[in-house]
Amino acid sequence: MRPTLATTYVRFLADAAHLDRLRPHTLRAYRYELAAAAADSSFDGPLEALQVGALEAWLARRPAAPSTVGRRAATFNRFFRFPCGSRTSATPASGEAIRRPITEPSTAWPGSGSIRP
Repeated sequence: MRPTLATTYVRFLADAAHLDRLRPHTLRAYRYELAAAAADSSFDGPLEALQVGALEAWLARRPAAPSTVGRRAATFNRFFRFPCGSRTSATPASGEAIRRPITEPSTAWPGSGSIRP
């Protein structure tokens, strides 16, 4: 089964919360945008079949302040860098799948140079 937005965004949020250590408000905003998009019929198909025009239209839908459109774009920018089920991440902006290695989070404390216990 090919990954769709509806089948992938919950795992993305869990991984982003754990690996990227995103703040709760950021995760809440991502969850809101991704759940709304997953409920839209434009996002029913596989991620690699998503058309750029459909994504752009959804991002700019009204009513939307410039900051809202920016938040939506940031949400999808991060989402499409997430490996969806395999080691391939679909990006509608490029029109092709990009291979991305799945890496382990850093074991060093930020700025300290020391290794975590």
